[in-house]
Amino acid sequence: MYTKVILILFLGVSFLSIPAIADFFGRSLDNLPIRIGVISILLASVYYDPYVSLALFMVLCSLYVRHHRNDLMGISGIGNLNLLAKSFETPSATTNLNMGGESEDIMEPADFMPGKQVQDNTVTKPETSIDEKQVLLSEPLGTKAEALFSERH
Repeated sequence: MYTKVILILFLGVSFLSIPAIADFFGRSLDNLPIRIGVISILLASVYYDPYVSLALFMVLCSLYVRHHRNDLMGISGIGNLNLLAKSFETPSATTNLNMGGESEDIMEPADFMPGKQVQDNTVTKPETSIDEKQVLLSEPLGTKAEALFSERH
């Protein structure tokens, strides 16, 4: 009983220190023997106690999430979250721009209300038709290829 509580408390403390643990193990978490060992320890903990197994699962998932996050930050070239936060700030070169003088053109605001003219919904038929469709000559299906195939029964 006490060992399970101590084990869960240890896993809770290790869950809180995942960034340091992920940095300590580094690339060794990508090795196949380490991954097989992690899965076998997780499966063995299921037989020991379900709560310990759940706590261990949370620690291992967060460990691999943090590890892959570190890998992605290294690939992206950012590498540091402080640099990532600064990349979304407005550069100082754009804050000191001279926007120029005032325009001399006077723009009247656009009025999007309906016009004053009288409108009706009647449609007049055009005088001449623009329909230029013609009926094309056609043949029954397979008549041109009939000579290529001999009839066999």
